[in-house]
Amino acid sequence: MDKNMEIISQLMVTITQTNEWFRICHEDAQIQRATLDLQTVMERIAALIPEELMDELWDALGNLEEAQETAAILYGIRVADAIRDVAARPTDLTRYIIDRAKTGAQGGTKRNG
Repeated sequence: MDKNMEIISQLMVTITQTNEWFRICHEDAQIQRATLDLQTVMERIAALIPEELMDELWDALGNLEEAQETAAILYGIRVADAIRDVAARPTDLTRYIIDRAKTGAQGGTKRNG
């Protein structure tokens, strides 16, 4: 097995077991609303389907949440690396922004908004 993959796998589990992670999950308003909505719907579903199927549904939701957490953490690491890289090259960033502005002024790029 690739040792780097094993290290990263263990790191991912560790990140989601920190006090800060739990604080965010318990205090973030968007997470709290989504959790309440999910619990409300799951209670309604539980009255309609067998308990075994309900357990499978909870397991599937847990697996989805874990996969999304992993993807979000990996994305965050990539973004942090990109910020570090570009912050070390402010002149290149300035040139890039100026070039994009020139291209945009000529109608060469599509802007969001």
